[in-house]
Amino acid sequence: MSIVEDEPATTHALREDVPRSARTTVRRRAGRAHYDTETIDAILDEGLVAHVAFTSGGQPYTIPMLYARGSEEVYLHGRSGDVRGPSDAELEATEVVAMEIVEASAKIRSGPPVDAAEDYKLPVWAGELPLRLTADRPKPDRRCTVSIPSYVKRYGRASR
Repeated sequence: MSIVEDEPATTHALREDVPRSARTTVRRRAGRAHYDTETIDAILDEGLVAHVAFTSGGQPYTIPMLYARGSEEVYLHGRSGDVRGPSDAELEATEVVAMEIVEASAKIRSGPPVDAAEDYKLPVWAGELPLRLTADRPKPDRRCTVSIPSYVKRYGRASR
């Protein structure tokens, strides 16, 4: 995903198929590319951590950050309205950044490996290791007297 802050959007962010640009057009295995809003939103909604990359002083950095998707933006280090407000020290140390989604593309592949026939003669394993991220039942803090909110009770991950 490419998030651009200083360039104007070519359409109203992602409400139709996402406009392609030189940065987001998939070239290698282009048949796996998806540019539609539904796919991009589903990927963002399923994720929990964004790997945000930037350069500073010519040095590249990548930082894992929790994120949430709004209708047309991604929030980094967002806070829920159901948590206590930040202390002055926390507020000083934490920023919330909202970045409009201007461009995006997804490259999707599923299924078993697509190896060359000669690769199967090698003494190496090939296959898939399916992984799932699931939520268990909420465990309230024993000292908390507030009921579990309905959105916490019904929380679940999208199934694929």
